[in-house]
Amino acid sequence: MTLYDGQKGGVYEVNGVYVEEPITRRLQALGLNDGTKVKILNRKKGGALIIQVRGTRLALGKHISSGIEVKDQAFYSVDFDHKTKEGSGNDRQGND
Repeated sequence: MTLYDGQKGGVYEVNGVYVEEPITRRLQALGLNDGTKVKILNRKKGGALIIQVRGTRLALGKHISSGIEVKDQAFYSVDFDHKTKEGSGNDRQGND
């Protein structure tokens, strides 16, 4: 399946990028390589996708997202929010 076929909120693994060579190189420089996990954050009416990849949000048009082969990672857990499990010390209530 292609990234364009994915669902909002879905997590996918990139299997291949099949667009024009300059675009492929740019996407790879941005971290969109084979094996990379991506999450679809939003779909726009014109066909654009907003995705999250390696902590960065990218907007991809229909032409580009249709050229990115992915496989579904529904059972793969990826922490895209990068929230820390432990507080920074600033969240203490002072109830010692």
